[in-house]
Amino acid sequence: MQEGQGSYFYSQKNQIFVGEWVEDTPKTGVYSEVEDPTSKRPEREKHFTEPYMLPPLKPIELQNPTEVL
Repeated sequence: MQEGQGSYFYSQKNQIFVGEWVEDTPKTGVYSEVEDPTSKRPEREKHFTEPYMLPPLKPIELQNPTEVL
């Protein structure tokens, strides 16, 4: 039974979990994908390839700037 801090490698998913285990269950931690330079990975569909353009904003001006001072 896994208890406390540790890590576990999931070979089917090619991921590693590093974190806290409670009663053989991962509770808090980080899953990371393990890089394997020898494996071939399928090309994924690319998203958000167009540059994002901010919409125009109206200028902000004080109505009575001398009263602010």
